[in-house]
Amino acid sequence: MKLTLLALISYVFMLASASSQNVLVEAEMFSDPGGWDLDQQSMDVMGSPYLLAHGLGVPVKDAVTEVQIPVRGAYRVWVRTRDWVAPWRVPGSPGRFQLLVNGKPLATTFGTHGADWAWQDGGVVEAGGSTRLALHDLTGFAGRCDAVLFAKDSGFVPPNDIAELTAWRRSALGLPPTPADGGSYDLVVVGGGVAGTAAAVSAARQGLSVALVQDRPVLGAMPAARCGSGLRGTHGKSPSRTLETSSKRFVRKRAVRAAMAKGAKCMKISGRWLW
Repeated sequence: MKLTLLALISYVFMLASASSQNVLVEAEMFSDPGGWDLDQQSMDVMGSPYLLAHGLGVPVKDAVTEVQIPVRGAYRVWVRTRDWVAPWRVPGSPGRFQLLVNGKPLATTFGTHGADWAWQDGGVVEAGGSTRLALHDLTGFAGRCDAVLFAKDSGFVPPNDIAELTAWRRSALGLPPTPADGGSYDLVVVGGGVAGTAAAVSAARQGLSVALVQDRPVLGAMPAARCGSGLRGTHGKSPSRTLETSSKRFVRKRAVRAAMAKGAKCMKISGRWLW
């Protein structure tokens, strides 16, 4: 066990020194996700959220962002993705997408290799200074992008093993080895589904300080709008087309005010509200 830990620490230090001029762009760093959704449901498996182009067969709007590449030169580009139908040996790679660097698509079409999440080689580009990136969906059928890496050393290959990748990712992003303390609460509810939201609001109304931890952009779990179904069999009906609309109104008008009135704290971590 000690040898394994020492080997992992040594490996991370080696990666850190080899990638001191690398630029890692996480999916959640894209300033404008366009039509791509930030999906966190697989974080326990892959260690990170990813951008998902779920257009039901219609290509979604590009996700774009600007990054700073401090040293101009040639960089090998890696994109962490997967062919999501490969486990069933289905041909066609429906989750195909392109990466555009300063408006120019790389020659590689991504989302076409391997059933597992892995780094797909995008070739070498010349880059430096302010650089515009865009994820261009080609199919509308669930293209997936976890991260983009610009590697100054063309021979550097980012790790795929989840333990090595997690340690390297935190080091590359300048994050501490362990998360910061989020504070103390009378009650912590993990999961913002219907039951979790109701439990958190009820506890706050009873005077408890409550943290509701949710890994999605909306409350509601499976009945949320991204699943296309609502409560009581309703679907696509106005004024509340889905539970997403209902939960947003519920949180804004009742839950937050009730929780705050009862002393519940409110924090925003990585774009998600905890209250």
